Order: sequence, then structure tokens, then C-alpha cells
Amino acid sequence: MGKITPIPSFRAPLVRLSTSEHLGCIAVDISFGGDDGVTSSAISQMLCCKWPDTLALTTVLKALLRSLGFGGGKKQSLGRYAITLLCAAWAKEQHHKRLDIGSLFMGILDYITNHDSKSNMVTVRFHHPDMPRVPDGSSLVLIEDPVTGKNAAHAVIKWSDIKAKLRRARDQLQALLSDPRPQSSILSAVITIKDEEMERWRRIEQLGSDWEQKRAPRVR
Repeated sequence: MGKITPIPSFRAPLVRLSTSEHLGCIAVDISFGGDDGVTSSAISQMLCCKWPDTLALTTVLKALLRSLGFGGGKKQSLGRYAITLLCAAWAKEQHHKRLDIGSLFMGILDYITNHDSKSNMVTVRFHHPDMPRVPDGSSLVLIEDPVTGKNAAHAVIKWSDIKAKLRRARDQLQALLSDPRPQSSILSAVITIKDEEMERWRRIEQLGSDWEQKRAPRVR
């Protein structure tokens, strides 16, 4: 049987997970005051199933943010769930255009770098990803959780830095568009995606195909 032991002497939340030998490999989802991990995972599966480009966009954007120094779950960056919601909102609006991943990714970089986060929030609940937000100053960027209505990006503290670095990355990629190679090949030459990251998203893609049978949370 597994056992989780809190370690209170550390500033950051830290726990030790102990398991019996007969359990073998197990998956663990632990959340400290943030999004419900199980719920957000189910929503991510649903979005990747409903708008398949969400999966590719999320994987590439997460890899780019990591290469720019905003990866690894750091507080100043966007978390995996917020990135998924952001990419789903963009993929939903672009779905009818049938664009390749290179064009889609350039489009989402344009969207992010030009997004007016003081006046608008990002949401997947409507056709267009931008909707007016109340300028309360409580967060630098608002990416709405479609089930709870909460801000999935509430912890981001370096939004302006993220936008500035993504803008430079977009300009560098734009300069490569004259390259005769397919745009997907150009992206792979610029951005490194970890094998374990791809494996995770392959699992999500498989799970997403039967999200309706699993009673995934309903989008508001």
C-alpha cells in the first residue's frame, strides 16, 4: 500500500511517496492549492479530442517556453494546464482553416504577443479566444478555466518577459519561413521536445478519444 508523508521543514511543499514492492509503477497526481489535477487532466483530454491541433500546439509551445527559461513548472511561467487552455482557445478559432502546424504556431505566437491582457481574458467557451475582463489588477493575465471559471494563470508574475521572449522567437521563426523545408521541419530544428513530453501527450491523445464515456467535466 502507498503512503504519502509531508516534509514540513522545507519552504516549498515537499512530500515523500513510499510504496510497497508489489505495487510496481504507479501514477501520482498531487496538487497544493492549485487546480484540481484530475479535473484539469480530464478537461485537457476533452479539448485535445475536440480540437486535435491543441495537442501539437501545446507540446510545441511548452517546449519553446522551456527553451526560453520559462519551463519546469516555475511560478513565473504558464503551467501545463494554462498552456493547454490557451492553445485550445486558439485551435478552436482556427479549426475551420485546416492550417499546418507551422502556420498555426506562428499564429498563436502572434496572438500571445499582441494579446491585451489588461482588457481581455483568454477563454475556450466562445468562438473567439478574447473576451472582455474586469480590470481588477488581481493578475497579469487571465486564462479562464471553462469549468470553474477560475484563472488558470493566476500565479504568472513575469507575463511581460514571456511575451517579449516569445516575440523575439516569433521574429526568428518568421525569418526562416523562406526556407524550402516544410514548416514542421523548421520548428523541429529550432525547438527541442523531450521524449517523455511526447509520450505524455501520446497518452493524452489516446485517453481523449473516449472522454465522453468517462464523463469528463462539462465546459460551461
